[in-house]
Amino acid sequence: MIPENSTPHPKQTPEHHSGAKAAQRRGARKSGTLIAVGDVHGELEGLYRVLHYAGLINSRGRWAGGSMTLLQIGDVVDRGPRCHETNELLARLQNEAPRHGGKVIRLLGNHELELIKRNFCLTTLQMHDAEHYRKRLVSDIAAGKVTAAFADQDYLFTHAGLMPDVMKELNKALGTQPPSPVAYAVLLNQLLKTAAAENDFSHPIFNIGKSRGGRHRTGGIFWEDFRNLSDAPSAPGLLQIVGHTPLNKIVSLKNGALIGIDTGLFRGYGGIPSYIRLKRGKIKTFYLPR
Repeated sequence: MIPENSTPHPKQTPEHHSGAKAAQRRGARKSGTLIAVGDVHGELEGLYRVLHYAGLINSRGRWAGGSMTLLQIGDVVDRGPRCHETNELLARLQNEAPRHGGKVIRLLGNHELELIKRNFCLTTLQMHDAEHYRKRLVSDIAAGKVTAAFADQDYLFTHAGLMPDVMKELNKALGTQPPSPVAYAVLLNQLLKTAAAENDFSHPIFNIGKSRGGRHRTGGIFWEDFRNLSDAPSAPGLLQIVGHTPLNKIVSLKNGALIGIDTGLFRGYGGIPSYIRLKRGKIKTFYLPR
């Protein structure tokens, strides 16, 4: 249920459309309205509020978004108080949305990735719950319900972002196929599916970079730090939207080629409820009153 004292209108920022022309390029997937939400970390009440304000759910928590698409950027679990209920909400909406012409995209975050790898040092879940959730994740990945990436128009959504070094490895795998957000998303999702099925996470997309305590120079799409991503050169025609690194506001850099949407919905990170709306190549950011 939506809290009764919720105020009805979030604060909006002016629209910008740095990617509007790019969205018209050949090969870009046309779509309707997409709502993207950052890391949640078990903050169920905050997620309810965001989805309600965005028009995606009604006061009973049921899908009300019609043909809209909801994308959650990963890190649903750990840290917050209601991880199980948060995951169940997104899973239920993923089943409900198609009945109304909508869609829910659930991306894998680094916290979910480490659970799959049985690296339980990172999780705040009880061991029994962590193992149960790990099995659920593996099953959801195999079924295509949880993915590594999503492409909409010329935007590539991943949890932490695609660095040039990792991009080079993907380009090798693409061979003669021209690199594009759609091509990257398809390849990344297949790599995740294979890795989860075979329990082999040796591909660079799974690397933990030194900036996050890992041994690799560059982090993969689940672990790279936003600051490193912002310092790296951008790939022509690739617009990235990421979460992972908590920021005090939604940040758009490089003339809109890099957008960070994790504003720390989890109260331990400041509890800033926000989301972005992508519609006809234009992005608008929304902030809810706390």
